[in-house]
This record gives sequence, structure tokens and C-alpha cells, in this order.
Amino acid sequence: MRSMSPAMIVILTIIPPPLGLDSKLTLFLQEIATTASSRILDMLRVVHTTNGNVIELPQEALLVEEACSGVNSVMVVLAITLFYLLWCRRSLWCFLICIPAMLGCVVMGNVFRITLGAWLRFHNGPDLLTGWKHETLGLILVAIYIGFLISLEHLLYWPQVGGKKTGSADELFVSAWDFTPARRLIPSGWGWVAGILFGIMGITGVARGHILQRDKLLYTGQTALREGAVFDLPEQIGTWKRTGQGNPNVKLFETTGLSSMLWEFKSPSHRTVGISFDYPIWGYHDVTVCYVGNGWKITRRERITKDENTPPWLEMALRKDAEGGGLLWVSTINERGQWMEVAQVKRSFVDRLRTLGDLGGAQETSYRIQALMIDDIPLSAEEHESVSLLFQECRALLAQQLLGQIDPNKEGTP
Repeated sequence: MRSMSPAMIVILTIIPPPLGLDSKLTLFLQEIATTASSRILDMLRVVHTTNGNVIELPQEALLVEEACSGVNSVMVVLAITLFYLLWCRRSLWCFLICIPAMLGCVVMGNVFRITLGAWLRFHNGPDLLTGWKHETLGLILVAIYIGFLISLEHLLYWPQVGGKKTGSADELFVSAWDFTPARRLIPSGWGWVAGILFGIMGITGVARGHILQRDKLLYTGQTALREGAVFDLPEQIGTWKRTGQGNPNVKLFETTGLSSMLWEFKSPSHRTVGISFDYPIWGYHDVTVCYVGNGWKITRRERITKDENTPPWLEMALRKDAEGGGLLWVSTINERGQWMEVAQVKRSFVDRLRTLGDLGGAQETSYRIQALMIDDIPLSAEEHESVSLLFQECRALLAQQLLGQIDPNKEGTP
């Protein structure tokens, strides 16, 4: 256990924490990056405004996504820092200094990347926030982080290296990178073989990730729907009437699928509700993360279970300074007709384990139905029940149309 503990500590950095703590870290870092970048852009006299984690320029809106928020860089640099310090066999106090310093360095680096990208876009310069330029800049920053780590570790151990007093930078460098027999855990021949195989696996993984992202399959699923599948809602449901064709309030909905269909309904009391059907989605996606990232605050979140014969759904109360208050109803269904809204704690644990069970497969292709109403005037009990019934009816109709257009001979799960 003593010999393997350094490797196990490094491996822990690739295991997502339970209860959605990684999502909370994502939102926290996005907020820091957006706020800090906004203040620097103010100093640079770049006309902009922030709306959640979106930096809005006069000509376009820049979404501070996960990659720009520093989440990916933080985990990579944390793993590199742990590996390097454990390999050098440094003491606990060195870890306590280097890890916070590296995390701060990563956050500052990402603030620099976002600020530079927004400044260039404001002046009609190159786009550094998307595509290969974004990836290249990220790799350059990671290389700088590694150089900073080595420099900081050398600075901390400058007076004494390997038990010998020294002031020579050459001796320090040789000692830090000396592959002594005590550090070599496997024969050199097998070590080269293992290293080459590890490199091939890494290159293959990078190539596969590039292909998936290029084909937009990394976060969206392959659908088993028949070609030319059509979805529609009736002109009237109860007392609610459709208000025409088109995509009403499309910017208010948070969608992650390749296709999104929207309908707008109005009640006799002039309440307006938007219905959204979003597909295909890879696995179960917690849409509240997207709403929070776009500036909404979740003031209430409930999982509603009416009875044993009615599928559960999520109901949330939202608030946003620019839009006011709102209510959101969400349901997600997979291609086997299983509704995927389960208790949040159960969802967090089961998704991490990638098991089947009640979820019908954590990575199955799913289809999401939303009902969104933006209105600062509180709903009465009767109005609330009316909107809830509208959502349930639309959900049932769209689910019926979905399952009726599934091709059993077509594989829809990635």
C-alpha cells in the first residue's frame, strides 16, 4: 500500500466526485473567470455586459464554457502536480504550497485566455475561443503551467537537494531529474515497451476525441428515429391555444440536442407558456446546469411524483435579473419509453457508476421535454395546476409520437 499510494492518489484525480460536486466546481470557476475577465475588459474599455456566464459584446455573445472556465486545465495540472511532487518525493509542506499556487496559476491563465479572446473579437480580430486556435492556446498555457511548477519546486528546494547543500543550478537540475535505481520500479526494457504502448494509447484517445467532437457526437446521441420523423402539437389543449408557428423565445430555452422544436401556448388569462422538445441527447443531461450557467438562479427545485401511473417530472422556480421570474417543468425519456427523472442523489451516484438499473442505461440516447413560463406575476393554485396539466399533456403526446417513430432495426445508443 505504501508503494502504490502515490499512483492511487494520482488516479483519484480522474474519478468524478459524487453528488454533482464537479458541476458545482464548474459553475464556481465559470463565475470567477467571467467576473474577473469582465473587470479587466472594463479597464481595456471593451463595451460589454455579463449575463450569467455569458460575455455579451455588441456584435456577439461569448459563452464561457467548461473548457474556458478552467475545469479541464485544473484537473490536468492537478494530476501533473501530484505526479511530479510524488515522483520527486517531496514533503507534505511542499504539496500545501505548490497545489494552491498551481490552481491559482490556472485560474489566472484562463482569465487571460477569456479576456484576450473577448478583446480580439471586440476589435474584429481572430477568434481564440473556438476551434484549433482555442485548443492550441490551451496547450501553450498548460506548458507554461508545467514550467511554473518546476520553477516553484526548484525555488522551494534551492538550499538543499538530496541532503546536500548546493547553490548550483546545474547540480539542482541534475538531482531533480536523476533516474536512480531506487526510482526505477520496472526494468528499463519493459519500461520502454510500456511507455511506447502508453503513448500509442494516448495518441489514439486524442484522435478519437477529435473525431467525436468534430462529428458532434461527444455530447449528443445517435437517434433511432426513422428518417423524416415529425413532431407536432394540436392547436388547442384544454383552455390553452397555440399562438402560431416559429420558435418563440428560443433564446430563453437551454437546449443541448441537435434538434429543438418549440411551440407557444396562451391561456384565456393571457399567460404564455413555451413547450420545447430537444433531441437527441447523449445520456441524461441536467439542464439546470445550463440555466444556472446562463444567469438563472434556481430558487426552488422539486421532483414531482403524482401517482404510480404518472411519470415523475422536475419542477423549478427560476429568477434572472434581465428576464424576471419563471417556472420550468422538465421530463426526459429514452428510446425504450423509460422516464429518466430520478432522485438527484440517486442520479449523481448511479451516473458515476455507469450502471443500468432504473435509469435504463446512463449513456442511452434521450429526449427532453420542457415547459417554460416567464412571468413576474405569481400564479394562483388553479393557474399552476393548469400549466402543469398542459405540460403533462404535451409530454404524453410527444412521447407517443416519439415511440411510434422509433425504428427497431436502427441502433440509437452510442
